[in-house]
Amino acid sequence: ATAEAEALKAAAAQRWGAATSATVALVGDKRVDVAWVGDSRAVVATRAGKKLSPVPLTKDHRPDAPAEKARIKALGGGCGRNEKEAKATPLQLKRAKAVGAHVVFNVNRQSHWRVYPGGIILTRALGGLPLKRAKPQLVVAEPEFTSRELDGSEAFLVVACDGVWDVLAEAEACKCVGAALASGATNPAEVLVQKAYDKGSDDNISACVLVFEKRE
Repeated sequence: ATAEAEALKAAAAQRWGAATSATVALVGDKRVDVAWVGDSRAVVATRAGKKLSPVPLTKDHRPDAPAEKARIKALGGGCGRNEKEAKATPLQLKRAKAVGAHVVFNVNRQSHWRVYPGGIILTRALGGLPLKRAKPQLVVAEPEFTSRELDGSEAFLVVACDGVWDVLAEAEACKCVGAALASGATNPAEVLVQKAYDKGSDDNISACVLVFEKRE
């Protein structure tokens, strides 16, 4: 609540209209707690022998997620790859399922789903003053929370924004970080960011990596 209040206060003073995602991880001796809004992700990489496996701790707050779509629609909004799809009738949706949304709604099937009205790709975010003033308020700053008990299999934790995840699958990101650590890299997050850039990410790219100490 404090972060959202500060974001909206700054937005009003500076006349900002943009919104942002946020992911926070609190790591203790026995547990990691995560809170998030938007589509930045926290992923733990676990190790079994030489194999690294990604364990997502978050799920994106985007309008193609069933729970988020249902919440938006219950408030009177719509979700789609364009406004026509977002405002579709049940009959149109049935036809789109049969012949394709690109035929019925003229959508690019590779486009992001968005919230309408507003056209934003996030269903939860900090800031976004015009969206927060809208009635009904479809985009909210209410975070989700999750926890993971640490069992000693954890190798590292990656927290990164969508500029990474738009071009790298979680397994690929973990493989990149694991390889960087194995080669002696002192800043594996920087290696991950460069990997996303090299793969053509055109969004904000930021990441941090926390390496778990081996338990005796």
